[in-house]
Amino acid sequence: MLDEQGFIKLIDFGFAKKVTHRTYTFCGTMEYVAPEVASCRGHAFPADLWTLGVLIYELLFGYTCFTNQDTIEDPLAICQNILNPNYAIPGLDVVSRETRDVLLTLLTYDPLQRPPPSEIKRQVYFSGMDWSALLRRELEPPMVPNVTDPLDTQNFDDYELDTKYLEGGPYDNNPSNWDFGF
Repeated sequence: MLDEQGFIKLIDFGFAKKVTHRTYTFCGTMEYVAPEVASCRGHAFPADLWTLGVLIYELLFGYTCFTNQDTIEDPLAICQNILNPNYAIPGLDVVSRETRDVLLTLLTYDPLQRPPPSEIKRQVYFSGMDWSALLRRELEPPMVPNVTDPLDTQNFDDYELDTKYLEGGPYDNNPSNWDFGF
């Protein structure tokens, strides 16, 4: 998301935790899950670098690199693509060498082969980026959202609320009262 000044803001830390070595928690959107997460081998910070690669790819192409028309609604097929070390990431032939290099670096199958952020930030793709100025919020964001207050949702798509899970579900009027006081 973007904050009111146009800077990236990370959100949704419902499952966030501080990891000092390795974790085995499996959560997240399948398209962004690193192979070590999907295979339950345990994961650490390099899984976040993988996710950054998927995000950059999606921002460039409009869809994630492990989905296509045949797999968009099939999490198992997406997972199989992620777990395939020989999966050919589509579209790399139409991007610049610098873009291809950063994507292949971030989307390296083996987490131990993904370089640390300090090396990634030095790649040609990020040349010209003043990381210190970004941290100080001194750069001009390419887009500043139009918001009237912190609760303004005008920049989000409207959608029809699916109420089938709110009432009339299998647990409504449950005569066993199994969830009393829950």
